[in-house]
Amino acid sequence: MGGYFNALLGQEKVALNSIIQQVSSAAFASGVIPINQVGTILLFGAPTAFTMAAPTIDGLKLRFWVFGGATARYTITSTFTFPGGHAGASFILTGGASWAEMESRGGRWYIFAGTGLTFTVTANPVASGVFATALQDVSNNISADGPINAGTGQAPCGSMFITKGSAAALTLVAPAAGTDDGMTVTIVSTTAFAHAVTTPPGIINGANATLTFGAAVANLIVLRAFNGLWYVLANTGVVIT
Repeated sequence: MGGYFNALLGQEKVALNSIIQQVSSAAFASGVIPINQVGTILLFGAPTAFTMAAPTIDGLKLRFWVFGGATARYTITSTFTFPGGHAGASFILTGGASWAEMESRGGRWYIFAGTGLTFTVTANPVASGVFATALQDVSNNISADGPINAGTGQAPCGSMFITKGSAAALTLVAPAAGTDDGMTVTIVSTTAFAHAVTTPPGIINGANATLTFGAAVANLIVLRAFNGLWYVLANTGVVIT
């Protein structure tokens, strides 16, 4: 029996390892990457623009990796959510060894890691963002009262650092059921004030709506979205009411 399962695992490993495509400017002649693509796509050759249809299957993982000199430049267009919850339609990979890794969810590609990645957002006041080093988590500074992830109308993800020099009054939107499931946001106080975060009624743990930070540096709360609610995963010095 063990040999049978080992054989199956070996076949699966071979199959996964084979999902690697080397893509030059001549490949995908129409400039269209097949829908629901998975695996790793290696980009090389002349600068090229590619488009991808929005994914129709959740949980697909896709990585673009650039092989070339410092002037290598590739534009990928699809339906993206960038770190921090910013929506956008395209990103650019520039320079050899630049890369971007993403996962499909709710008809969008969520980019969660990358190097040498530049993106333009369409649902945020910030014009663009550049990541010169690997981004496993995205940090956002909150220095004024108002909504967390201002301007997107979307649930945030990543780490939010409150830097305001007085008690901040912040709001947090409810995550979209299904679409935002699994998104995680960490809110950290870097100043010793009683910051308050409010949500629509009953959105926190299905019963609460207010997070009040104790007036101490490094108080924090970790929230994960599921089925339209924020669930508390970790809490240091934050009162939930």
